[in-house]
Amino acid sequence: MNAVERSILMSKVAWANVTANRYSTRLDEFNVDSIESVYETFLANRRRLGLEQWVEPIRATSIEAATQWAHGECAFVFIDGNHHYEHVLADLHAWAKLTKKGGTVCGDDWHRDSVKQALKDFGANKSGFAVERPCPNTWAFRV
Repeated sequence: MNAVERSILMSKVAWANVTANRYSTRLDEFNVDSIESVYETFLANRRRLGLEQWVEPIRATSIEAATQWAHGECAFVFIDGNHHYEHVLADLHAWAKLTKKGGTVCGDDWHRDSVKQALKDFGANKSGFAVERPCPNTWAFRV
């Protein structure tokens, strides 16, 4: 089973991220020194928890990672990245087509209008498309 978390920045406590993004962000919001220090912490956590064989970091933008994805269909994709409408919509298109039928695509930041609008537009012409709300700030849909 393939599971993907697509994150703009891996947190210091993250241990199950599959992808990392080179997208720049304000690091002071996360109380970190640099993207490299976060990445090194992620690698240390992955090593400490014995997850090297299960978790493969991919340092690329979300769209680059989706385009180069060679691991088969995903059962689960968690999207947490750039929250601008066009980026959310691009992530939805890129990763939903890599998700197997019956698989789940989900993400957070439901409180952002750009995320809600991208989901609405993504599902507009898809029969049976429904966004679920498993918890207050999280969204999900089945492919």
